[in-house]
Amino acid sequence: MKAILQRVLSASVTVEHQVVSSIGRGVLVLAAVAPGDTQKEADTLASKVLKMRLWDGEDGVRWNRSVKDINGEVLCVPQFTLLASTKKGSKPDFHGAMVGEQARELYDYFVSKVQEGYESQKVKNGVFQAMMEVSLINDGPTQKRHYVFFDIQLGQQKLGRVTFELYNDDSGFHRVIKQFMVQGGDFTAGNGTGGESIYGEKFEDENFDLKHDKPFLLSMANAGPGTNGSQFFITTMPTPHLDGKHVVFGEVVSGKSIVRRVENVKTQPGDKPAQPVTIIGMNPKYHVVECSSANSKLDCGELPDGAISAAGQPPVDATGDPYEDFPADQGGDLTGKDTVKIAGELKEFGNKAYKSNNWDLSLDKYQKGLRYLHEYPEPLENDPPELGKELNSLRFVLHLNSALCQIKLESLEDARTSASHALAVPDAADKEKAKAYFRRGLANVGLKDDEEAEKDLAIAAKLAPGDALVVKEYEAVKRRTAERMRKEKEAYKKFFQ
Repeated sequence: MKAILQRVLSASVTVEHQVVSSIGRGVLVLAAVAPGDTQKEADTLASKVLKMRLWDGEDGVRWNRSVKDINGEVLCVPQFTLLASTKKGSKPDFHGAMVGEQARELYDYFVSKVQEGYESQKVKNGVFQAMMEVSLINDGPTQKRHYVFFDIQLGQQKLGRVTFELYNDDSGFHRVIKQFMVQGGDFTAGNGTGGESIYGEKFEDENFDLKHDKPFLLSMANAGPGTNGSQFFITTMPTPHLDGKHVVFGEVVSGKSIVRRVENVKTQPGDKPAQPVTIIGMNPKYHVVECSSANSKLDCGELPDGAISAAGQPPVDATGDPYEDFPADQGGDLTGKDTVKIAGELKEFGNKAYKSNNWDLSLDKYQKGLRYLHEYPEPLENDPPELGKELNSLRFVLHLNSALCQIKLESLEDARTSASHALAVPDAADKEKAKAYFRRGLANVGLKDDEEAEKDLAIAAKLAPGDALVVKEYEAVKRRTAERMRKEKEAYKKFFQ
């Protein structure tokens, strides 16, 4: 067998004016079967298609990633003309190609082996012996891509580093402003009306080959065709309605959780953040810097080759948490077992921070664990029977621990809500329910709602008889209630005298 592999940004096959197959970024495979070919040759070719390293590595190493490594797609197209001979005369000779049903069977076998070696839904196929129109957008030539970074600050709080892979050269970054997407780059006016570039105030659209088909893409902001400047935005969801209007020029490779934090800040009218969200050390002409870690002096610039590989890894904080803040950004489909594992580890990370009296970080880990559990609300039919109890147990503890942190942080309304969420989780033991009622009672005490506090603490005392802390708070609330009633009674007596 013989094949030609072509890197593509997209490719499609049309038969009788109908698109029968299409792919995005990946590889187009034109394959032909020769007389004498067997399944052995098909196996070898299928393996080569998937293993051939056609893309540069994230660390800058040339020809270091396969289509599987980039999570790309494969479009196989039968093309018997690859085996044509032009040695004699001026007409091609096709006797070197196998034809008929035997060729179809071996070609189909080849496609099936490519699918088996990858993910079947990512391997598409043409139509054998049909009049096919094959369209493609070439992905090439290969070139070194630049990696740049922002260090982001929200008000006076340093959030961390966001790293980007650029799809073209000399793109600068300046300031982040949250709108519908996270937008920035207006370093002249600072309000979305300014900006400039090395090409002048405005420049033409480069191309619209890349689509807004996923979150965390970098795309040019503009005021219409050919009005690009320095402003850009980072998508936080697929935005296909922007295709053909804005130029995609890069993507976030690390720091996705920081983008999410920026996305979720409180805003004023006009979508302006209530607190300044700034890129530290911003400079219209970015610079190459050596950086040992994201905890070094905050800055922005271009990453040197040696730092690119590490930049692609999720940042790890003081607790050792390696997971993205939002499950959708973690990558892959999480199973129930995966969810329990991650949520359980996040609980331990939160406990570690709590023991260090870092209640903000502890609460962050507990809430993060709940976000992962939210994506897997109940077991599926093929899950083990004990999974439901494991999910509920973690959900209860994470809500309960969140309430404790919120009490420490004096976020009492949130603490009351978290404790109520814990009590809504089924199958909790009485001893655990007592903790939830106790913490909700404490929140109500802090909110000066002794009536509700007394109800919660009474139930806690009943579920955990003899618990010294519960008894102490319950008795204190009862004394305050009795004293309040005494004072009210005295006031009423004076009123009717």
